[in-house]
Amino acid sequence: MDNVLNKSKNSVLQMKDFYFSLLEFDQTKKIGGKEVSSFTVNYHIEIKGIDKDPVSREIIFSVSLGNAEKTISAKVVANGYFSIESDELTDEEKENIFKLNAVAIMFPFIRSQISLLTTQPGITPVMLQPIDVNKLWDKE
Repeated sequence: MDNVLNKSKNSVLQMKDFYFSLLEFDQTKKIGGKEVSSFTVNYHIEIKGIDKDPVSREIIFSVSLGNAEKTISAKVVANGYFSIESDELTDEEKENIFKLNAVAIMFPFIRSQISLLTTQPGITPVMLQPIDVNKLWDKE
């Protein structure tokens, strides 16, 4: 038990920077139309190396949504810069950490931003459901 307590609690994955490179919202109000209740949501993730550094990556996570009536659409693109600080992991383990953990860290920020963008008069704010990052990669 003492061995477990003495280990560092810090994650090997560090988020160095995070920002939104695109925030887009479009609403066309139809007078007398029904309230929109369902949206189609699409996710796209791109991972880029940074200056050939084997332990740093830029994660570009895009989320777009819209309704069938095409009266509401939104797109958010978030950029996160991450690094892994460990000599004990294989390259494959590092890539899995970038793919799964970095995306999982970014999603709550994106989810919050979508909610803020869609909090407009006359519509119900959109709150994205939590995602299973493993299944998200299966779709890519």
